[in-house]
Amino acid sequence: MEITKAYGHPSRKSLISPETLKNGLPIIAILTAVLLWGGSFVAMRISVKALSPWTVMWIRMMTASVLVLPFIGRMKPLNYRKGDWKMLISMVMFQPCFYFFLEANALRFTTSSQAGVVAASVPLLVGLGAWLMLKEAITRFMLAGVVLSIGGVVGLTLLGAADDTAKNLLLGNTLEFCAMICAAANMLIVKQFSRRYNPWALTALQVFTGALFFIPGLPLLFTSDTVVWHADLIISLLFLGFFVTLGPLVCITGV
Repeated sequence: MEITKAYGHPSRKSLISPETLKNGLPIIAILTAVLLWGGSFVAMRISVKALSPWTVMWIRMMTASVLVLPFIGRMKPLNYRKGDWKMLISMVMFQPCFYFFLEANALRFTTSSQAGVVAASVPLLVGLGAWLMLKEAITRFMLAGVVLSIGGVVGLTLLGAADDTAKNLLLGNTLEFCAMICAAANMLIVKQFSRRYNPWALTALQVFTGALFFIPGLPLLFTSDTVVWHADLIISLLFLGFFVTLGPLVCITGV
């Protein structure tokens, strides 16, 4: 007869095994990053209407850099190998540099809702990239999802009507989709380094590089009309810097 534990109930195994939890964490991290990106589009549109995209991105990167500084002592790479610098440069160029440059300009021409739909393609693009570059298995379901995702973006662009808030949907959605390709490429590179590098080291490298890359936005900050500094803009910039810039990077590098 089975020996029961306290309360007279038979012992039961956990419904979620450690292996299942471990395998599911990367998916949860990517989805969390996508949700944070998706929630940023309204704030980004408010910001780029008032300031130059370069200025907005420099403020975001500097805010994230300040948040990372307290962890500077934990940022040494654990196992640097000769030649890593080539892939590290590719990693930081894809994101934050190319990704945020493309996204900031995309939101000048498309709507927040359409940009959010395009951003939802990231997990599928990551799966496709892992199949092409890392030879990982891919299912027919995922391939169908990629095709439907691209078809949805094309259909959304062609059926949408330009207006005063979205003057060129084709250009805006194309820039946004290119930004998502850069994000997916960054995730694939990070995946390779996360086995040997401290997550905070990878995160810090990206935000510090971003602050340098977008430094041309600093002089533009001082030429902006002070009238643009309203409460909505300040709140949007703080939200973008504290949560949207650093949050996804931590999600991606931390698993």
